[in-house]
Amino acid sequence: MHKISKNKFLSYTFILISLVSILSCAARRVRDEGDIIASLYKEKKYQTVIDRITKKEVYERQEDRFLKQAELGIAYFNLKDYKKALFHLNKAKEIANSLYKVSISNKVESLFIGEATDIYYPNQFEQISIRFYEILSHYMLIQSSESSKDKRFHQQAMVSTLRDWSSYIDNFKEQNRGRAIYKGSTFIDLMGVIVHDVYDRSKDRSVIKSFKKLGQKNLVEQMGIYPSYNELHEKYKDDYNELHLLSQKKLANYISETQTSNNIKKFFQNKKRYNTYIIILDGHVIKKTANVYEFPLGLPVGVYIYNDEGMDDFVTFSLKMLSITRGAEPKISFELPKIDSVPITNTEKVTLTNADGNEVLSDNLILMANTSEVLSESLKTDVKTLEAKVGARLAAKHIALLTSAYQTYRSLYNNGAFIAYLSASAAYAAGNKAIAESELADLRSWYGIYDHVYMLPVDLEPGEYEITYKGKKYKLTRSDSPKQILPLVLN
Repeated sequence: MHKISKNKFLSYTFILISLVSILSCAARRVRDEGDIIASLYKEKKYQTVIDRITKKEVYERQEDRFLKQAELGIAYFNLKDYKKALFHLNKAKEIANSLYKVSISNKVESLFIGEATDIYYPNQFEQISIRFYEILSHYMLIQSSESSKDKRFHQQAMVSTLRDWSSYIDNFKEQNRGRAIYKGSTFIDLMGVIVHDVYDRSKDRSVIKSFKKLGQKNLVEQMGIYPSYNELHEKYKDDYNELHLLSQKKLANYISETQTSNNIKKFFQNKKRYNTYIIILDGHVIKKTANVYEFPLGLPVGVYIYNDEGMDDFVTFSLKMLSITRGAEPKISFELPKIDSVPITNTEKVTLTNADGNEVLSDNLILMANTSEVLSESLKTDVKTLEAKVGARLAAKHIALLTSAYQTYRSLYNNGAFIAYLSASAAYAAGNKAIAESELADLRSWYGIYDHVYMLPVDLEPGEYEITYKGKKYKLTRSDSPKQILPLVLN
């Protein structure tokens, strides 16, 4: 039998632990960077977000290139530097489009690389949000531009960005038929009405009508999987694959409207057009947290390993390393991400008063997007796939580490069983810790994105107004433009 030297066995263990340790350091650093950005947004330190990124203190890895541009875009948006916001949002969109073309099945996957250190692939909601913030940035530049040429450019850019948004959604729907996942319909339907109503060309009237008609359909067919819009969302999601075969009458058995969805439906059904659309952006997205899962560790009991008399075989050794009694099924644990979102089944009521203190309007807001809810549901879908994938990868790491530790045990056995086990245990413990760190849940996210997006359609005369939202008062100025969007960014 070919014998391997003690030093060579020990080198195997060292190399394995060193490799996993490097990856674990990277995973921890990635998580720490996310914590830094999230805390800066919470403290409203948007310039510091920009400074930390441009100085390469965070997001310097190529794998985080989308997040780098997306965070710069939203940070400049918050600072009202809309030209720079557009520059970086467009960069983020270009990166997202290039990553979108990379099929997951064509990715080169390593046994040792976890999701937390892999390329960050923006989810579908983050991709449509780029378009949303681009539209708002173009609109704000229309308001500040002095030349009619610049105004026309940004007006046309608003519409072309909306078309790009619509095209992305159509492609995504086509590729994900039958899957109960977010397809972005109601968000774009509402924004489509706003953009075309504000642009106010003669041809926009028919487009508005189309968006409202399609919006009523999408509110049921696409948003029924979310608690904010449907009290029967679980039933709807369970039978989603068959729902397209049902008539509208039978489909109604899967829908129990919330006040939120009822408000949206009324807006779509209403033929009235407004001269002002107040859009409220409230709070940044809820951070992802880690949820712990368990996965069975199948030890290769069928593999015969020659041992000297008295030496434990591989399975016995492994069970001892895992501190599990003989005959019990060994398990390993790992993290996967989650978001603890809160449904919005009934939107806030706001009060609008004019400069004289007279009440102009008191009404419920219309929910355009509950970001954390969408991301939470998307994660739940992803986790079903990731659980088996990550579990299998982690099991492979543990088997490799146990094999390496076992070789250490065998090579030192002649020095005494106690010394051999002690050395092997130390090697396994160090590697085990490194593996746990390398498999941290991927908690990366576009932290600057706003959590709740609301809309309030209203007819206003030019002048100063005050809106009361969640007990706080905010100033608004309505210009003399025939049609106007009034973004209220609560940052």
